[in-house]
Amino acid sequence: MATQTQTGHSIQSSGAYVMERNGRSRSLISQITTVLLQPVYFFRTMPASSQWVWIAFIILALVGSSAVRQSQLADQSSSGDAVSEMPPMLDPSMGIPPGGIAMDPGFGGVPTTGDSTGAPADDISQTTMTAVIAAGTIVLIWLVQAVVLSEVSMLNGAMPRLGRNFQIAVWASVPLGVMAALQLLYYAAGGTGGVMGLSLLLEDWTWYQAQSDFTKALIYSLASRATLFWLWSLLLLYLGARHALRGHVISAFIAVAAWVIIVVLVPVLSGAIEAPLPDMGDSTEVEVMPGMDEMMPEGLLPPETIDPGAEGAQSSSGAIRISPRGP
Repeated sequence: MATQTQTGHSIQSSGAYVMERNGRSRSLISQITTVLLQPVYFFRTMPASSQWVWIAFIILALVGSSAVRQSQLADQSSSGDAVSEMPPMLDPSMGIPPGGIAMDPGFGGVPTTGDSTGAPADDISQTTMTAVIAAGTIVLIWLVQAVVLSEVSMLNGAMPRLGRNFQIAVWASVPLGVMAALQLLYYAAGGTGGVMGLSLLLEDWTWYQAQSDFTKALIYSLASRATLFWLWSLLLLYLGARHALRGHVISAFIAVAAWVIIVVLVPVLSGAIEAPLPDMGDSTEVEVMPGMDEMMPEGLLPPETIDPGAEGAQSSSGAIRISPRGP
């Protein structure tokens, strides 16, 4: 009797393990929290259900929506920069919406009509294309990662399973979906787009500015992607190769390193990413024809702004470098 009881408990434990192994005992929300907070346990008991398909659709929808919102903000910013630099005639704090009153730039004639903000009307085809391109880029990333993960299986002496590798790539990109969701919340709260990653820190790095254009483009490509969520995604990709594919530490590290090289090097070689030009500062150079400085009145150029004895103050062509005044 005791033996039958122990056998029954063993069968129940085995059945529970099989259910946990197949991921049928966890809901979709539970799967997301497990892969984010308990990745080792998740990939050791990686679900064989079709929940990864829903995860893929959610990630694609979030990334596409975020790309569309970024494009809209970029268009609004460019249209705002194209407006004349003349100060506004109305104070925005008066409660009048921007563009509520059309004005003639020449202060005369009949006010023109049209788009009050100066931005073109939303084109549904352009919006759809932006979302499709962003989502297609994510799908391409998953396909390349599935091929890269094949190296782990081959080093184990087994045939690659591209379907399972694709699922690992989808689950490993959950942090990117979280980042896209946070970006949408940030934009909804009134935020605007900014510099991604650590690329803003490169402006004050002297060693970086002294490198060649190709080296600076590589460093800029890596720094622009170096976000917390991207590094989180790389960690999940490593753990998926390590535990879901039962790969060795070295083979899993090789797979992640190969993916980093691909994602950093390919945009540079294709010309999609170029290092931005350094800021030239506030110094300006005024070209003065030879002999014109003697004809100009004494008070036209402030004596504090020109140092005739400074090295390189006046070139052979008569160019005088004028530096801005200090505070």
